[in-house]
Amino acid sequence: MDKKPVLIFDHDGTLHDSMYVFEPAVRAGEQWLKDKGYDVKPVEAKVISSCLGLNSFDMWEIFGYKADPQLREELMEVIGKEVGRLLDTGIARWFDGTEEMLDVLKVQGYHMVILSNCEKNLANYYWNHFNMEKWFDKFYDCESYGFAPKTEIVKVILNDYSGSGIMIGDRFNDLECARSADIPFIGCAYGFSKEGELDDADRIAGQPSDIPKKIKELAET
Repeated sequence: MDKKPVLIFDHDGTLHDSMYVFEPAVRAGEQWLKDKGYDVKPVEAKVISSCLGLNSFDMWEIFGYKADPQLREELMEVIGKEVGRLLDTGIARWFDGTEEMLDVLKVQGYHMVILSNCEKNLANYYWNHFNMEKWFDKFYDCESYGFAPKTEIVKVILNDYSGSGIMIGDRFNDLECARSADIPFIGCAYGFSKEGELDDADRIAGQPSDIPKKIKELAET
């Protein structure tokens, strides 16, 4: 690659260790259902983590709350409010080594952006909470694009940067995004992927500190 590619990072499971916020929020939702008289079977932690990185419409079907649309909407609101409350406590955290990894890439002169399935209010919160302007040019959230899939939004990003890119993420939809745009994909095995989900990645990062090396390898191919 003659020109430095724009680095397109997923957020949840790639930078953000989301279970610190999302699991307790789901537990609060379960308690809300119990208080309303529903017989609730707790969702396993591995099921919760398997939903991270999906958009909210796909996520709630996995939880099994699609039978009653009104109930699902109310439950989403309860969990969403709890996510907001937890975020306000400052509990959100990135994976260890993330800031140091981003520092390395910034010094190397890369343009970096976020592409996430999260809603706009969460994108704004993360941007401010993690002081993301220190490293990133922009946070592309799916709500701002009518909840379009990443495969559509990535075209906007590549058009904005008029060049090549590298997608970095932990889920199958990040891989699909890269393939749809014909750009390389670095799979983050420390995130929330299921077994085999990242098998077709061009490179695998076992921890955030591996990412600069993997980018260098791709740039030299």
